[in-house]
Amino acid sequence: MTFRLINPKYYLTKLADIGRFIVKPIGHSTGNKTTIDKLTDLLVVLVITLTFSLLAFYLNVYYIKPVPTTKLFYWQQKLGPIYFFLFSVFLIPFFEESTFRLPLKFSSFFLSISFAFLSYKFISKTFFDSSMYEMSSYPVSRISFTIIGALLFYLIISKEKISKWINSFWTKHFQWIFYIFCILFAFIHLNNYRPSSYNILLAPIITLPQLILGLTAGYIRINYGFAYAFFLHALYNSSPYWLPF
Repeated sequence: MTFRLINPKYYLTKLADIGRFIVKPIGHSTGNKTTIDKLTDLLVVLVITLTFSLLAFYLNVYYIKPVPTTKLFYWQQKLGPIYFFLFSVFLIPFFEESTFRLPLKFSSFFLSISFAFLSYKFISKTFFDSSMYEMSSYPVSRISFTIIGALLFYLIISKEKISKWINSFWTKHFQWIFYIFCILFAFIHLNNYRPSSYNILLAPIITLPQLILGLTAGYIRINYGFAYAFFLHALYNSSPYWLPF
């Protein structure tokens, strides 16, 4: 494990493997690895993800220069350092991975979980003008509407004929489903910046760090499982705490 973590050739091999997957995503794992091997690969993929994301981040900071919102500062002030760490490193990755990576391997339950989180975000923003993480604005109503909608959605898509059709569609069009989830994941982070025609026009560049994470987390989700994709996201979000050292 240690040897592979300091072996440049292994990083290049893993980068090539990720590249092949991104060019032609496959909806099932192509190998069977031990837990140690998976953890090793997780750390290697983390380094690769951070490397390309930091390059994209510096491109934005020094050339594109999008103006961020005050959301991050708001949550830092509201929660304090400890709760903000838990919020940004565990809660947000859990919500986002459940929404955008969990249903990559189709099941009626997984897709319903994703639908529930997307619905909750939409209901919170559209009808209550609130962040999905804000609990001071009618949380019971928002959660109740979401649960009812998700249950109805599950009852519909879990019917045998519908489930088989969706499963077949998922398998046949997995490549495009994978890309759509990655792009949606990246574009929701455009909310971190002030709305303007400039930001919308340059959205593919501004959200490039998140797109890179979405692609590598998707690769991990398919080949290693949901838990590993979550840990990749959590480690990625925690990097501002340890990367400077």
